[in-house]
Amino acid sequence: MVNAYSTFVNNGFRTEPLLVTRIEDRNGNVIKQFDPKQKRVIPAETAWLMLYMLKGGMEEPGGTSQALWEYDLWKKGNEIGGKTGTTSNYSDGWYMGVTKDLVSGVWVGGEDRSIHFYRSQQGEGSRMALPVYGTYMEKLYRDKDLDIEYGRFPSPTVKISKKYNCVTPAPRRIVEPIDSLVTDNLLEKLNAGTIAIPDSL
Repeated sequence: MVNAYSTFVNNGFRTEPLLVTRIEDRNGNVIKQFDPKQKRVIPAETAWLMLYMLKGGMEEPGGTSQALWEYDLWKKGNEIGGKTGTTSNYSDGWYMGVTKDLVSGVWVGGEDRSIHFYRSQQGEGSRMALPVYGTYMEKLYRDKDLDIEYGRFPSPTVKISKKYNCVTPAPRRIVEPIDSLVTDNLLEKLNAGTIAIPDSL
């Protein structure tokens, strides 16, 4: 699954996974080098649109990745895309996270299929696997020996011809300060019986 998600960051190219990149002798001489093999499997436009949609899990109201805002991952305009996953009996929770430098997958579950959570409140991917990903990424970003940097996803390398403005139609909740004078006046009118409350409320 991580390999499939990597295709979106790699402009539609799928890279064959490599377990061994090179073999050296005891003196450090390279005996054999294994270079990654790539093949285009989806158009670059589709790959960029998938990244855009994965970012929506973080940026759009109601997105399933919103709990990641609680982690120390948001420096230098950092962007993260992600997708949660949950099996219908809450036995498996997934989180697939995508950054400009790294694609990671987290699975939480049991090998025995009878092991599962009772309810979605505990067994969803956003509650089981996403916290593992958030903690993992905090540690990666702090490790200066790794080449994992904060930053934005690259701009598209091709013209995007498809419409992609996927703003959630539900309005964002805006919390406004309550005017206590208006509230007090309303309560006075309610107590005096000058305002009737409909039976439907």
